[in-house]
Amino acid sequence: MKMIEAKNVKKYFPLKKSILSRNDRYLKALDGISLEIEKGVIHSLVGETGSGKTTFGRIVMALTPPTSGTVKVDGIDLFSLKKNEMKLIRKRIQIIFQDPYSSLNPKLKIRASITEPLKLNHVKFDEKMVTDVVESVGLKPASDYLDRFPGEMSGGQRQRAAIARAFAISPELIIADEPVSMVDVSIRADFLNLLRETNKRENLTVLLITHDLFVASYISDKISVLYLGKIVEEGSKEDIIERPLHPYTQALLDSIPILGMGEREVKIKGEIPNPIDLPSGCRFHPRCPFSEDKCRQIEPEYREIKRGHFVACHLY
Repeated sequence: MKMIEAKNVKKYFPLKKSILSRNDRYLKALDGISLEIEKGVIHSLVGETGSGKTTFGRIVMALTPPTSGTVKVDGIDLFSLKKNEMKLIRKRIQIIFQDPYSSLNPKLKIRASITEPLKLNHVKFDEKMVTDVVESVGLKPASDYLDRFPGEMSGGQRQRAAIARAFAISPELIIADEPVSMVDVSIRADFLNLLRETNKRENLTVLLITHDLFVASYISDKISVLYLGKIVEEGSKEDIIERPLHPYTQALLDSIPILGMGEREVKIKGEIPNPIDLPSGCRFHPRCPFSEDKCRQIEPEYREIKRGHFVACHLY
């Protein structure tokens, strides 16, 4: 069963016309993404800043409408729903934001931050339920944290509280947008282990959005690699980590610091191009060490190289 089905999703943001510009111009955040995520799976969407991964997460949350394409959650077309129907589907989806300093209301105590969405969604709860969910994310004893304001807690404690708020409503789908990028390295594994444990225990589906392929490899079942609004490679964790095909995926892997490793094998040049003026042909060719004339002229086909392992590259 599929939890997420996205077909040819595009999101173009129109830009203001300048005196010198005669034609309409767009920032192409997503340029034709098709992605399926099975129920109970942790699926990572990996890419650099500017790749479009957060935009995709916002579309799945129905916070941003796509320019074109369809997105279904558990078979329901999100953008065909009425307002009251959307409220019901949002109850089944929760998001964990990147920044624990801004995702919690500084004027609400942790108890109120957790119980407010329960009240809004008419979910019955008692003190034991609130205590249990807070302690399940490592804030023990709960009595030490429930009556604190976010400003009285460390960054790691705030992020745990944000995760508790997401878990409290018993969602079927969690969108985790860079959930560990702003917490101390020493406690990142705790958060990832918590996501994995909840995934196994509750059959929870997780869309993990991250720029860090190491983080994705730690807990994911499947990984999709996104570059300038296009998925360039997708496969199981083993395929992507042990048998990467696309030069961009290889470069992301080679950028992970590993003690004792020598010179990186794949080097990419420069920064990610401007999504307003996309390169012709393969959009990775200006940075690719293997680019040829064909790469500059023809966009590569997205193909299945072996069962479940897809890539968009002229090398294959």
